[in-house]
Amino acid sequence: MEHVKTTIYGTLTLNFSYIGFPAPNITWTLNGIPLDAISYNGLTFNSSMTGDVNTSILTWFNVPDNAEGRYSCKITNTVGSIHKVFNVAVKCKIDFVEFIVACIVYDIL
Repeated sequence: MEHVKTTIYGTLTLNFSYIGFPAPNITWTLNGIPLDAISYNGLTFNSSMTGDVNTSILTWFNVPDNAEGRYSCKITNTVGSIHKVFNVAVKCKIDFVEFIVACIVYDIL
């Protein structure tokens, strides 16, 4: 399981690289519920290929606060299936700003 952190209204990008023939079906889920770009504003799915390696890419722009959870990408074809799990934490932007301010104050002292 890969642990990923993002901020509210930030951008979340998850990648899963695989080699698969015949061409597989790709399913992304959040806490076991299938994700689709129509139901979730700012959510996109893309694929890229470098040589024999394919990459499925989930990108979520303007991440809402309820986007936290367990994401899974499942790759399935007639030969079998593989999956990758991401544990995503969504933090408030104010925490990041307070951290930067605390670092600057500490650095000055």
